[in-house]
Amino acid sequence: MKALLRRLGEASASDRYRRAGFAAMIALVTFVACLSFWPRDRSFIVETETNGVEIAFDRQASSLWRLPRSIVCVRRPRALRTAPPAPHDAVCDARLFAAFETEAAEIAWPPGSRVNVSRHGRDAPLIVRVVDQPPGGDAGSAGSATVRGETLSAGSLVIVRATDWADSGALVFSGTVVAGSVPSAGARDLLIRGRYEIREQLLLRGDRPVRIAEGDLLPGDQVAITTRDGRASRPVIGFLTQRDAGGEAGGLQAVMYSPLGDTGMTIDRLGTEQTIIGASWFDRATSDPLLIGLTALLAFVLAAYELLSRLWPERSDAADGACKSVRGTATCPTFQQSDDRGAIPEAASAAADAPVAPSDATR
Repeated sequence: MKALLRRLGEASASDRYRRAGFAAMIALVTFVACLSFWPRDRSFIVETETNGVEIAFDRQASSLWRLPRSIVCVRRPRALRTAPPAPHDAVCDARLFAAFETEAAEIAWPPGSRVNVSRHGRDAPLIVRVVDQPPGGDAGSAGSATVRGETLSAGSLVIVRATDWADSGALVFSGTVVAGSVPSAGARDLLIRGRYEIREQLLLRGDRPVRIAEGDLLPGDQVAITTRDGRASRPVIGFLTQRDAGGEAGGLQAVMYSPLGDTGMTIDRLGTEQTIIGASWFDRATSDPLLIGLTALLAFVLAAYELLSRLWPERSDAADGACKSVRGTATCPTFQQSDDRGAIPEAASAAADAPVAPSDATR
């Protein structure tokens, strides 16, 4: 009876150990899953070579452009029926624009200004077309973009020859940007090529964003930085430079960085629905050393748990097989606790207490 109770106690102890190991395993799995799926702030770095971008400025301090010798074509309020020949008729129709040339143009784009910047061909000029001005901008208010005192109303153009732009450096901007356009009849501002990186601020890794995913953009893509659900545009900072390394394409290079936040990237592609680019839990798990270490620890715990689950019954079976025969009866070496001498085998004690039969010599 005592041996049976002890066996039941041993079984209960083994069950407790297994339950504790299983609970620890579940806790570790839950922790790793939370690290992988927990939503985090992210940022995008997008580098494109394109024939055109559209920029809606949001900060005047970060959108000051210094252009070299340029041709400025100011849109007339109303078109003229006839106009005398002008020096820049080849660039700007004198009936639609009042054109002049400047040796240096400094343009501070106020918040709310929207422009289209394009270049089509290796030797083609840079063309800046004003799409929209903030309210009151067309009237020459302080919130309007001007060149030599002339207000750049909607439809106005600033044209910079390729040879002149090469010496002017980068054009910095801050605002929402759409790079490229979806191919259609008459569309010219097509994206030539590009790439992007996704960076996230990982848990327990400090404030430095870590690259977790990257990819390529295809010719003809239209790219924009938006919210995570793609419903609203998000501001970025970036710059434009001349780009002729791609052969005869001769577009411009647009590089943009989005700040950390609720950010996504949308790609509009011919013949497909709009795609929202983001990072998956797999990208995060394979890029985070902490998650990789926890996954390895989880694998070790699972292996140890499986090994102990297999070895524990074998240990009990080995104890059952290690029985000794005392007077022809199978008895297992169970233990009873002694007060001061430790554990004494019951089988040995029973053998010692049994009467000893007299031998032939004593007879």
